[in-house]
Amino acid sequence: MRQRGATLVEAAIVLPILVFVLFGLVQFALIFTTEANLRAAAATGARVVSLSNPPPTDGEIVAAARAAATAMLDDAKLQVAVSAGPINDTKRLNLTYTLPLLMPQIVPGSVGGNLDIVSSAIGKCNGACP
Repeated sequence: MRQRGATLVEAAIVLPILVFVLFGLVQFALIFTTEANLRAAAATGARVVSLSNPPPTDGEIVAAARAAATAMLDDAKLQVAVSAGPINDTKRLNLTYTLPLLMPQIVPGSVGGNLDIVSSAIGKCNGACP
């Protein structure tokens, strides 16, 4: 009978730690998946800039990046900005996604239970950029 009580106490001690570790693993998997999706969407936008002839407008670049990102991410939490690149005839594409966190206590840099994940890419225009 004493063994049953000891097992119950051990489970009560270990179970919260196990749940904490499990939620932490899920949270970091969501962060890395979101980062990979943003990186792919930024690359898609840069690809549109590089391959389109005549060069696309900023609206077309934003639409292509949003279409690539929102396959896995919520469009309402995604911000896309296009600006002139660092050298002539290039465009810089910046994507920011606000990810709500399951456990903001374990994620450094989180503000108010959210984490802003940022990705960018640069594409060279096929001709003069508009």
